[in-house]
Amino acid sequence: IKSAPVGTHTLVFSSVGYAKKSVTGVEVTKNEAATLDVIMSSETIELKSITVEAERVRANESRMLIKRRNAPNVTDGITSEVIEKSGDSDAGDAVKRVVGVSVVDNKELIVRGQGGRYANLRLDGATLPSPEPGKKEVPLDLFPTGLLEEVIASKTFTPDQPANFSGGSVNLVTKEFPSALSYKVSTSVGYNTASTGENRLSYKGGDLDWLGIDDGERDRPEAMNNPDWFDQSNPSLSDKELQEQAGEQFQNEWTPQPTGTPLNTGYGISLGNRYDLSETKALGFSGSLTYSNSYAALDEGVFREFNSQAIPWADYNNVREGKQSVLWGGLFNTSLTTGENTKFSFKSVYTRTSDDIAISRSGHDGYNDRDMLETNLRFISRWVGSANISGEHRLPWLLNSNVLWRTGVNGAGRDDPDNHSAFYTVTGTAENPRYTVEPQKYSLNRLYSEQNERGAQIALDWSIPLAQDGAKLKFGGLFEGKTHDFTSHRYRYVEAGGQPPDEGFAEDFLTPENIGAYRDRGQWMLADYTLPEDKYNVNDHTSAVYLMADFPITAKLRAIGGARYEDSRMRLHSDGGRYVAGDTLFNVHTGDWLPMGSMVYRLTEDMNLRGVISRTMARPTYREVAPFQFQDHAIGIPKEGNPFLRSTYITNYDLRWELFPRTGEIVAVSAFTKGFQDAIEIFIKREGTRNVYTHVNSPDATSYGFELEVRKLLDFIGPSFERFTFGGNLSIMESEVTVADPENPSDLLKSNRPLQGQSGFTLNLLLGYTSTDRRTDVTMVYNSFGDRPVRFGQAREEPYYEQTRHQVDFTIQHRIWQTVRLKLGAKNLLSEDYIVTQEVRTQEGPLKERVGERYEIGTSFSLGVSYGI
Repeated sequence: IKSAPVGTHTLVFSSVGYAKKSVTGVEVTKNEAATLDVIMSSETIELKSITVEAERVRANESRMLIKRRNAPNVTDGITSEVIEKSGDSDAGDAVKRVVGVSVVDNKELIVRGQGGRYANLRLDGATLPSPEPGKKEVPLDLFPTGLLEEVIASKTFTPDQPANFSGGSVNLVTKEFPSALSYKVSTSVGYNTASTGENRLSYKGGDLDWLGIDDGERDRPEAMNNPDWFDQSNPSLSDKELQEQAGEQFQNEWTPQPTGTPLNTGYGISLGNRYDLSETKALGFSGSLTYSNSYAALDEGVFREFNSQAIPWADYNNVREGKQSVLWGGLFNTSLTTGENTKFSFKSVYTRTSDDIAISRSGHDGYNDRDMLETNLRFISRWVGSANISGEHRLPWLLNSNVLWRTGVNGAGRDDPDNHSAFYTVTGTAENPRYTVEPQKYSLNRLYSEQNERGAQIALDWSIPLAQDGAKLKFGGLFEGKTHDFTSHRYRYVEAGGQPPDEGFAEDFLTPENIGAYRDRGQWMLADYTLPEDKYNVNDHTSAVYLMADFPITAKLRAIGGARYEDSRMRLHSDGGRYVAGDTLFNVHTGDWLPMGSMVYRLTEDMNLRGVISRTMARPTYREVAPFQFQDHAIGIPKEGNPFLRSTYITNYDLRWELFPRTGEIVAVSAFTKGFQDAIEIFIKREGTRNVYTHVNSPDATSYGFELEVRKLLDFIGPSFERFTFGGNLSIMESEVTVADPENPSDLLKSNRPLQGQSGFTLNLLLGYTSTDRRTDVTMVYNSFGDRPVRFGQAREEPYYEQTRHQVDFTIQHRIWQTVRLKLGAKNLLSEDYIVTQEVRTQEGPLKERVGERYEIGTSFSLGVSYGI
């Protein structure tokens, strides 16, 4: 209600089919919205059909529950109302509040125990490219929560959405424009008990690191622009002067140094407004910018890899790591209604994140029985952006049908310049250690990698009402095309001839007087070890059409059904590889029909029973099918493509009972089971003296689970609890996977182990309080998950499991004036450590659990202030 006068009012609510209700004592203050939740009793009357139109309030949690009740599929979600109260800073924190959803390393989405290829992330309905090499998933920590209006998780497939998921498809919806002028400026500071004020490993970076952008400080030397600087086929033909210049011009910094760890900081600004151009025309816009700079200092961490006898062959018992993380993003959305039946929208988003990392790991090398030290300096920058134009048209002259079209472009990129490492053998005593560089293939490396992906898509959805009872027919299509380019270069300092100096740290002996060219006696030289497969490009196109119907069979029974056809073509080109001679042009083409059927039975006005059967799929990524090896710089283990890999097809069965007792309340119980045909699984094989990752199709896999969700106002306990809200959800999941040895398909391995990233359970609890005057909100949130496999050993070994961790977060927000709000937050109050373990069977038989990773996360406290309306 616009322009309501300041004071105390009585409001009368009426709606067709409901009894009229009056609410007295409604207080309206200047420059502030008053919000009411009103429960109305149904009343049977007979009228001619009417149409009611209103602008919906998208961010309200009650509206989300209404949307879920009327949805054709099984959906869950949260709005910015809950996100703000929970104190979550990015989508990785916010998404894990959704029932059945967890997040690994605050980046990888896991829905109903399935991640990676089996979970799908979209932004405003459009598929996003990934900035990660060879992966489908988009890191969730790329998206600040300040840009989000709601998060919707589709647990089941409908033909009008992409079918490349099984666990779920999560749509991040950005903020729309407000109904009136709105602006907000905010700032915050944060303190972490494990990091702030402690010594943090760091190194000299670039002047633009605070923006998540390398300013050229890490660029390759100018001498490398001349292709004659190094000849891989015959190093003696290299230009000796250029080769020496290249080796000397690199920054000679290899060992991280301790520095202080400041407070975490964050800033935000937003502005939006709506302009009524006439009774039927309106223009609105919303824009925002967010920025955060956070630090982490890890000390006395643990990292181990075990052999088959539970003996650690890599035992780093003193892991120190310093990290500076920058996250910023902005959006600009605008919409124009040109009449009662037409609306045009433009939505654009850009986000960037970077991690500046310095690592020192010392411990014991069990293979060679010696003490080791490893140092690594790295800067990783990622970005994702999209821009979409859409139109919505209601056509009264054509059966009152509704047409929605969308077209847009998107992109993603990742830059990892000058990732360099050094390995040393440590001798001497603890008081007087002696360091000697280890001349192995990963020591004195300088790695450069860059990838960029560009995409464009156009989509059309046409919905036609068939009768006054809600029956409708919907059809449409999608075309999506994208290009992907990846380039990597690897360099290493090696002995030019004789025995160059190698004691002390790399900075001590990689000085200009000790760097030469090929066969310079007693000197180091820089060599190019780039492989043909370190550069490739991809063209990927997907076309889809669908048809679905939604119609009532009886007054209480509703049926939804249809099918989607997807045609996908992927071409990968490389200059060859170690196992492929000459250029490689690899083609994959699939065409698939994907059906879906659902029944919704309305037991009462507020109670539904849903059943859904669908068929979805998961395609292999280009790296997984390309017939050559890629070097995974992050873990130092190569990955080998499998050109015989097939797509995975999943049959999904879902059942849900849901009750919506009152506005803002829900009780839901769900069960699901999924059968996987040709599930794609990681297989680690031994190739000489090293492990090689590859992927295989497992003969079969199953996943099943149970979900419970409750959101309830606590006024039924008594008057003292009428301002309290309780919310909670529990998911229990199991899976069984059988992996076949690709060299001996009849040899079935590791049956009954879970899918990667799947927890046995996830649990979220929320207790909220809102003061009578609505000036104060207090929220306590609990999150936990069961042990989940995060990486695999060899095929006959147990996976490495991230151990169950319990997290309690607390947020209090208080409005001290009409336009000023304070926010105090605390995360991880229990301060439990991050722990990864592996069970290893010894010669004696029993399983022994060994700690593979351990480090302290600490408790974070934040204080923020915002100004705005």
